[in-house]
Amino acid sequence: MAVKNRVWVLLLVLALLLSLAAASLLLQPNAPDSEELLALLENTLAADSYCYEMYATVETAGGTRSYFDLSGAVSGDNAQLSGTVLGTQTALMFCDGMLYQQIGDIWYAHSMGDIQDAAALFAELLPHEAFRHSDVTSCEFVPAEGDTPAQAIINATPQGWVADYFRDPVYTMVVDKRGKQLEELRLCAVSREDENSQLDICVRFSNVGAAVQITPPEGAHAQ
Repeated sequence: MAVKNRVWVLLLVLALLLSLAAASLLLQPNAPDSEELLALLENTLAADSYCYEMYATVETAGGTRSYFDLSGAVSGDNAQLSGTVLGTQTALMFCDGMLYQQIGDIWYAHSMGDIQDAAALFAELLPHEAFRHSDVTSCEFVPAEGDTPAQAIINATPQGWVADYFRDPVYTMVVDKRGKQLEELRLCAVSREDENSQLDICVRFSNVGAAVQITPPEGAHAQ
């Protein structure tokens, strides 16, 4: 009788373990497909408003150099950013058709038509321009494991200034476990002039789609 009781106990424990395993599998989120991931990428970059932190480095045989290290925000056609570009402190704002530049403690207002070069540089420093691409050839979802978050590895053709100077880009989306929220976006590409030089860009988004207010600086000096 004691043996039979042991067998029943073991069978009950085994059944319980199998039930828990099955429940765990049912609770696991389904892996997002490539269409969902690419839609998340495009929708985030094309969002009407968001805040961001973005940095870029260029690694060469002589070491790693910071290209830019910025934080900023986008709201409709308006945008602002501040940080460093090639080691130089930079603060720019595009608002209501005017470009504002901070030098020291003073803001200066410029007509966009008068400073096309500065306006082009401003555009290059926005996430949607740095990560502009076309012709996606692959998109692979990699589930989270241990301390490594869920990611999507994307191969695509770069556009804009990245395409002018770099090749063979790999885009990495860091997403939540369900693949529904883009937490970080990275780009790694090789220099067209020196295969030993590499560009790395990383951007973190916040307040995507939320109200972001960008207003002209008070007392800006007209140029």
